Amino acid sequence: SALRDVRESKRKLVNDLVTAGYDVLPGDANFFLLRTDDARSLREKLLRQGMVVRDCASFGLSACVRIA
Repeated sequence: SALRDVRESKRKLVNDLVTAGYDVLPGDANFFLLRTDDARSLREKLLRQGMVVRDCASFGLSACVRIA
C-alpha cells in the first residue's frame, strides 16, 4: 500500500541520515526533525537539490528542519 511505502521510505531515510552522522529526532508522523547547527543554510541547500524541507524556527526550534 502507499502508506506502507511511505513508512518504509521514511525508515530508510532516517537510518541513512543517522548512519551519515546526522541527529535525527524521529516520530510516528509522516515527518521527522533533523537537528543541525545551521537549519537555514541546510534548508536552502536541500531546496537547491529539489528537497522541500521546512525550517522550524517558527516553532521555536531554530536548530531543526522538518523533513516529510
